[in-house]
Amino acid sequence: MDYEDLILSKMKEENRCPICGVVEDLEYDLLAHLQFEITERKEVREQVVAAGGFCPFHFRRFRKLASEKTNALFLEALIVRSLGDKVLLQAGCVVCEGTSCHETQLSEKFICLLEKDAFRAVYEHSNGLCLPHLESTSARTPSSEAKKFLYESHRRQLKSLGRSLKKLISRAWLDPSNNERSAVPRAVEKLVGHRGVGF
Repeated sequence: MDYEDLILSKMKEENRCPICGVVEDLEYDLLAHLQFEITERKEVREQVVAAGGFCPFHFRRFRKLASEKTNALFLEALIVRSLGDKVLLQAGCVVCEGTSCHETQLSEKFICLLEKDAFRAVYEHSNGLCLPHLESTSARTPSSEAKKFLYESHRRQLKSLGRSLKKLISRAWLDPSNNERSAVPRAVEKLVGHRGVGF
């Protein structure tokens, strides 16, 4: 998987946290695959249930993505398991587990890309990292100069986002630009990551 191209694509084309954007795509692909497998293959359904199913965030996403039949098959398997064990289901999430290594690798690749001036130029004009990824990435960034760059860029990006929000507020009943229209979801993601944005 070419993480560099994926990171650049999310920053240039979608103007969002590149790590959130790629992870969200991976989550969607995994959920789409799982909803098919859960419907068609009982052993996969049982494996997902045995692993703890999904966290609340991915459970809501799965419910929206899957058909009623798939949801019913999965929920029935969860209930049967819970009744059979006479204990609460173990907490777990096959999607979180399936994407966490990619998220770590994306962060590591991002840190390497920070050494390139061309990447920094693109990053400065993007929406940047969300706050959770900014904190986790900067904690692993060995260069104090790169950390300084990240936090200075973050402040500039927040100011730019604030200007877009002010324009949206003043023009809400007129015809806001695409940049103004996207300011609210971009601001939410910037502050809390893609899990705060919804599906």
